Amino acid sequence: MIVIERIQTSGYPRIALDMNTSSILREHLYNVEVDYPLGFLSAATIARLSQPVMESLGAGAASRICSQMATVDEAQPGFCVFRFGPDICNWDEDELSRFLLAFCSLFGIPIRVFDRWPMWKPLGVSFEVGPGRATGVGLNPLHIDVVNSMFPPDYVAFFCDRVDPLGGGHSLFSNLLGAWKASSPTSAQVLSDPHFTEGAFYDLTGVGTEYNPFPIVDISSTPPRIRFTAKMHYDLREAADREAFEEFLHLLQSRQEIVLLEAGDLVVINQWVAAHGRLPLGEGQRAVPLEQRRLIRQCFITRELHL
Repeated sequence: MIVIERIQTSGYPRIALDMNTSSILREHLYNVEVDYPLGFLSAATIARLSQPVMESLGAGAASRICSQMATVDEAQPGFCVFRFGPDICNWDEDELSRFLLAFCSLFGIPIRVFDRWPMWKPLGVSFEVGPGRATGVGLNPLHIDVVNSMFPPDYVAFFCDRVDPLGGGHSLFSNLLGAWKASSPTSAQVLSDPHFTEGAFYDLTGVGTEYNPFPIVDISSTPPRIRFTAKMHYDLREAADREAFEEFLHLLQSRQEIVLLEAGDLVVINQWVAAHGRLPLGEGQRAVPLEQRRLIRQCFITRELHL
C-alpha cells in the first residue's frame, strides 16, 4: 500500500510505502544495471529505474509530486519525504542504492558531484572536523550545496540509514524565495551584488565552473537563483554586508521547518526553493559505538548536465 499525504503543520508531502510494496518494487528493479563511469546515470538507465516507481505510485500521483517539487515559488515547501520503513536499511548495498536511485530518477539525472565519493556519499559522525560540517556534531546551518559553482545541483537527496540514538540531528528546511521577498529593499540590493565568496572548488562533476565571487540572489535569472550558506557570515568584512546577510538569515530561520527523519526515510530537496541544514546531534556522541552513530547518505540530482 502507498499512502500520499500532506503534513498539515507545514504542507510538505510525505509518501509512505509499506514493506510489501517496497519489496515488489525491489524485485522489479533487480535486473536493472546501474553504472555511471562518467559520474551520472544515462537516460536509458533513468527510464528503466523510474518507470516501475511511476507505476507503483500511479502516473497521476507521480506527476503531481514531481510538478510540486519543480515549482519554484515562496508558497512551496521545496522538499518531500519518501518513507520506506527501517527494514530497507538492511538490504544489500547495491539493491538499496538502485532502489533509492529509482526514486531520485523521478526528478532528473542522479549525478556524483564529488569525484572522490560514490554516488551515495556517506555522512557519518566525525570528531575530526568542525562541529558545523555535514559530519560534525554541532549545528549544520542553513545552506544550499555546491554554492560556489555556476550550476549548483537542482536537487539534493538524503537517505537516513541510522538515526542519532541520542535523539538529535533534526533536519532543517526553509524557503529561500520567501525570505528574499520579505527582505528590506536595502538588504535586497546588497544581496544581489556579486561580491560574495565561499569555499574551495575542486574535483567536481556536472556543476560547471567555479563561480566566485557571486551574488547571493542572482536577479538576472528567472526565477532568481539564490546561493546561500550561513557559513559565509564569518568572512564578511563590510557592515552593510553583515547587516543584509543577518537579516536574510533571520528571515530563513523564522520560517524554517524542523523534521526528524526516521530510519528508511528519503528526503528530496529542490535547491532553487529551499535551504537545508541540521540541528546538533545529541550530547555524548563519543560514547556511542561507531556502528550505532547517525548515518545519512547523500546524492545529487540535476535537470540538465553541465560538464
